[in-house]
Amino acid sequence: MEDIGGLNDIIEGLTDNIILPIQFPDIFKGPFTSAPKGVLLYGPPGTGKTMLAKALARESEACFISLKPSTLLDKYLGVTNKLVAAVWRLATRLQPSIIYIDEADAMFATRVESGHEALAQLKTEFMQLWDGLETRQDEQVVVLAATNMLNALDPAIRRRFTAAYEVPRPNGASRMDILNKLLKKHNAAEGTTPVEPTLLNLNPSTEIGQEMVMMTKDYTGSDLANLCRHALQIPLRERAGLIHSRAIEQKCSMKEVDLTTLPACRQASLEDFRTAHRLNPPCSIQTQSNCQGAVVRSYFGHGIGNADNGNHDNDDNHQGPDSNSEPLSINHGRMRSNRPRFQARSPPEANGTNSSTNTANSNPNSNCGRRSLDGSGSSSGHAPAAA
Repeated sequence: MEDIGGLNDIIEGLTDNIILPIQFPDIFKGPFTSAPKGVLLYGPPGTGKTMLAKALARESEACFISLKPSTLLDKYLGVTNKLVAAVWRLATRLQPSIIYIDEADAMFATRVESGHEALAQLKTEFMQLWDGLETRQDEQVVVLAATNMLNALDPAIRRRFTAAYEVPRPNGASRMDILNKLLKKHNAAEGTTPVEPTLLNLNPSTEIGQEMVMMTKDYTGSDLANLCRHALQIPLRERAGLIHSRAIEQKCSMKEVDLTTLPACRQASLEDFRTAHRLNPPCSIQTQSNCQGAVVRSYFGHGIGNADNGNHDNDDNHQGPDSNSEPLSINHGRMRSNRPRFQARSPPEANGTNSSTNTANSNPNSNCGRRSLDGSGSSSGHAPAAA
């Protein structure tokens, strides 16, 4: 648990409600002081729910059973119920035990009439064994689940989770705590990229800490780990390029280059984190949706269709379309450009008529738009003669 940063309150709650009652069952007796039957971790993706489950399994020293729908569902009728019952018999025999279900919304979604029958049987059998008539109150079997969509869970399932913990996005201080633990753990390993000492003890009150707080805004724990990975690889890539250059000079392979003749790998610096932040944005749902919206606006133009309704009063980051870009319109499922079209006229002939004008007038139903030189002409008008 000490390797997890930014989740001290949740770690304290899991320790008091699960680890201590499992390790000291003689002290925590009774229906109100024993370990809860169900614990739910919910929050955005990448905030550390699965990592908390792994740490909880190590700290509690209980039998840890990880369940997936593929291990319980079967094409034959009645086999799913038997598999669920077998899991519960195993957990009861090996108690204290923890049954972990990742992405619980996929297994315990709200029941509907048109839902899959096998999933309905699985949920019914699971709930009866979890908290039913034959359930013993002194059993030390805890169901631990994690989900990104709390509202998608069946209400009967949510009721059985007597303890629920929200795992939110880390704030500034929590992000610095996560980075400190990640970088210190990396720096303690042998043969890894060294890190500048100023980055090993980040503090939001310092100038570097404030810059890192602003740089990692809206980052999750998973995004911070990816940021460190990309930043620490930059010195290694530079050293690999140096080895490649030396191999070309010596006309040998890179494995044959004597590394002792090369300078040591430099320390990872703050500039490396700036580069990694610029080249590798966080892979969070909110950032992805904003990027998708920006792509739609830049491609289809401003205020076209449902992609952009033109209401950007609360969008500080929105920028209007480029004045030099060509807006596109949708016509019968096809894309066409609204670029002004011009009609070039040839010099007047002997009879004073223009062949191109007569050709255009001969087909009054033609939908080929004609615009004036300023682009404001109507679709049936004639463009003035070119100078």
